[in-house]
Amino acid sequence: MERHLGLQCTRLSMEEAALGGVFPGDSTEVAHALHQICPRIPSSVTLTESRNVGVACRRRETHQPKKNQREGEETMSNREDYQLPPKEGFVLTHFLTVADVNRSAEFYVRVLGGTVVRSGEPTIIQIANSWLIVNVGGGPTDDKPSVTLRPPVNPNEVSSFLNIRVADIRACYEQWRSRGAEFLTEPKDHGREIRCYMRDPDNYLVEVGQTTDFRA
Repeated sequence: MERHLGLQCTRLSMEEAALGGVFPGDSTEVAHALHQICPRIPSSVTLTESRNVGVACRRRETHQPKKNQREGEETMSNREDYQLPPKEGFVLTHFLTVADVNRSAEFYVRVLGGTVVRSGEPTIIQIANSWLIVNVGGGPTDDKPSVTLRPPVNPNEVSSFLNIRVADIRACYEQWRSRGAEFLTEPKDHGREIRCYMRDPDNYLVEVGQTTDFRA
């Protein structure tokens, strides 16, 4: 329960709700609405006070050590949430040139459970801890004067591909295949990892891999 409430406070701190227009009305109405979602925030607190409660919950969540975690091993649970666009530093995204933006977005939402955070051209999809940007191709621009963007021409000639690391490759393989993903083969055991590959609507290759031996 505490973990659940911490996540709710992280996602809907008072400041985010008020400035982002999640709940219409003045700060009192926002506080009451937020209290219904996260009881840690009393309905009578001020904007600043409720924000501090949300930050405290966030810190408790992000810095809670994960059980059975090896010393020095970093996981997503002990890192601050990344944002796009970033407020500081940088985040890593991946850009795909596609033939149909809506078709590609639908695939990554349906198969991988992504969330569209920006529609149109380009479309931005949040997937797990990263973002995928998809847009149609085009000719040179002033910032890349000799570059033309286009989807893959030959699906069997690849220079780069998405690489998804999973905890249970068999479960992901079965689930994503049931959602319409087309895999080249079933998962293959290569000793230190088990992996397989699927294609997206533009024939981009996507590796799905499970590490079984993480020694250097």
